[in-house]
Amino acid sequence: MSEKKIAIIHTGFHKTGSSSVQHTLANNRSLLEGSGYHYPDIDINGVRFYNCSVPLYGRYSDHPENFLQYWYHNNLDAEFANNKIDKVFKESIFDKQKLVFSDEFVSRLSVAELTKLRDDFVDNGYKLRVISYVREPFNLLVSVVQQQSRRESIDSTLTSSCLNDECNKIENLISVFGDDAEFYNFESVCNHRSGPAGFLLSLIDVDLMVDQSFQVNEGMSDQAVRLLGFINGKGSLLNGPSKINPIRRKFDLDILSGIPGDKFHLTSAELEIVKDKVDVARENIKKILGDDFLPNVSFSSSAKSRWGAEQLDYILSCLDSMDLYVLLRVYDFLNEELPGQNFNGKKRKLALDIR
Repeated sequence: MSEKKIAIIHTGFHKTGSSSVQHTLANNRSLLEGSGYHYPDIDINGVRFYNCSVPLYGRYSDHPENFLQYWYHNNLDAEFANNKIDKVFKESIFDKQKLVFSDEFVSRLSVAELTKLRDDFVDNGYKLRVISYVREPFNLLVSVVQQQSRRESIDSTLTSSCLNDECNKIENLISVFGDDAEFYNFESVCNHRSGPAGFLLSLIDVDLMVDQSFQVNEGMSDQAVRLLGFINGKGSLLNGPSKINPIRRKFDLDILSGIPGDKFHLTSAELEIVKDKVDVARENIKKILGDDFLPNVSFSSSAKSRWGAEQLDYILSCLDSMDLYVLLRVYDFLNEELPGQNFNGKKRKLALDIR
């Protein structure tokens, strides 16, 4: 009997260095091949996906038409994309002995969708190892607020169920994959000399040197997060799962994400909104994964960062690249959040330029 095939599926979770893991895997395909592992690659009409590989989520989701990576980021028809992916799986992926995937969206699949994924791999002869990183809930929430400020208000994220979702992900993966589902604390994973990517590869006996690891930093300043959140609070980017708000445009805030400034922190008032939810999430994770799984939490907060000439100069340099709607909301923000401050005439100049 031939040796059983194996597929390693790294599921993220979100905000646990997945982009760095994926870029590292993609840039070290020869290293992986040297150990017998194949990190699949696909190109659909010139599109290279977020994970520099194959989007498993799109393949196994019951509603791929709502997958942002298809319709929003890459203007791809879901059926067309999945037909292309199916062909690649049949022709050049499922014949490989050892596979590695990394797709943080896999962790968001339902039990039924995960079961479909599992059965497809098992039917094609694979033994599965499903590897997930779980981040301490407070650290996770601060990071999620930053990311989601690109599409929604800070308040909507703080009052969302995102922390409950983390526990649901863990339970769903365990219910479908059982002992084949492995969980590691993200804060501990980061202590590996080659970071989250090096830790992942160490689990499959591939040695990654420090200079072979790629770091992808998507953080924004406190000033940028609060401005983007304010604009989205006035009119969110998305109307439903697959429609753009007609008063908005794809990527219309991207230019503002580069506003320089201080590290993002929750304020004390924002911390009060989430503290109890964080405590509940920590206890729920401990019940599933053990009392020692999570590190101690440090509930830190600070006042909103001050705006100054540096931030105003950046905005003034971007005027020609911003839609009128965005410009008006920027002016609203400066008037509402920073009343009475004119920054040596820079705020007045912004108002004149808008008019």
